[in-house]
Amino acid sequence: MPTHPSDDPPPTVDAQISAADGAQIEASGHHIEHPPGAVRTRTHAGKGATISGSGITIIGATPTPTPTPAPQPSTVSLELAITSDGPRYCAEARFTRPDSSAEVSISAQPLALDLVLLRSCWPDERAYGAYLSQVLFGAPTLRDLLLQALAVAQALRLPLRLVLRIAPVELQALYWETLRHPTTGAPLLTSQQVWCARSLPCSDWTPLERPAPGALRALGLIAAPTDLARYNLAPMDAPAEVALAHQALHGFAPTILAPGAASIHNLGMVLRSGCDILYLIAHGAIIKGIPRLWLEHPDGTSAVVDGTELALRIGELDQRPRLVVLISCHSAGRGSEDVAAALGPRLITAGVAAVLAMQGQISMATASTFTPALFAALRTDGQIDRATTEARAAIRERPDWWMPVLFTRMRR
Repeated sequence: MPTHPSDDPPPTVDAQISAADGAQIEASGHHIEHPPGAVRTRTHAGKGATISGSGITIIGATPTPTPTPAPQPSTVSLELAITSDGPRYCAEARFTRPDSSAEVSISAQPLALDLVLLRSCWPDERAYGAYLSQVLFGAPTLRDLLLQALAVAQALRLPLRLVLRIAPVELQALYWETLRHPTTGAPLLTSQQVWCARSLPCSDWTPLERPAPGALRALGLIAAPTDLARYNLAPMDAPAEVALAHQALHGFAPTILAPGAASIHNLGMVLRSGCDILYLIAHGAIIKGIPRLWLEHPDGTSAVVDGTELALRIGELDQRPRLVVLISCHSAGRGSEDVAAALGPRLITAGVAAVLAMQGQISMATASTFTPALFAALRTDGQIDRATTEARAAIRERPDWWMPVLFTRMRR
């Protein structure tokens, strides 16, 4: 009959040497090899005894490391995937909660989206967001699932992590960040209960890890060329932007490339030394389908850089930035333009884990409020989608509050 190892704990090895009064102990070291359990040793000599060379040697097997359990999800998750079926658009949903292994799925539901009508709502972002929400949550099953997800998150005192996967190219350019609650009409993505990101595909297989917030290192670049007027671009208040970068990146061991050093060469060299966060402030545009950045030549004049070049340099790195924050106009696209042509999505394709970019011409006044709020929230727990929500709420009174877009390739 087969025998099985005992479930009892291994015995404790108890080794003792003692001596009576007046005795002498010499070379009293214990030598214990591969003990089956804990070792307890004691060398004792009574009154008047002499102890010489009483060292203790214990030779044991290398302990087997205890595997660290995978962290449990700390959010309720709702993933909305928007696809096209010929001329029609559809949306399907997947809902999970951390206290259950069950998954609720909604199959593809048709979306009655009229792009002409949607664009006619602009520039009234409230009407635009209301119509977009009406379309996305028009199917009762999708609307009820969103409301259920919000209710579960509230009951569990957890945030709802909303992930948007948007396949049709023409729909990627819509201002999804203006979405509103389907019953209250309140902005959905300024609520602390909702953390939202747009998920983009990436073929890069480099493993992604979530470091502790205190271990993150930042690189800031502020480009303020001296000849911006030549390109009909607004001047940059370089000292104010440098001061803002130091303030915002405090706690992330920042390296700052200030005006005069903000060249693509210097940026590439510092990136090769490694950083977790790249914070870039520069004028940007999409010209003939190519993202452009106004960086600097060594003499301080404009070096109009193809954003593809920056993406290529980042893709070459062994350690790519985990997060890139682009305070640069049109870095997330510009309305009817293909978003995939913008710099933000190109950086995701290059292997960056998350990119926060701008879908339009964000004002520096809005950016100067958004940026400190973003990094202050990021310092607390390293959750970029939560930090984006907090920073977006900080600028909700601004007319361009909806412009920051968070792209990610991380599994939420």
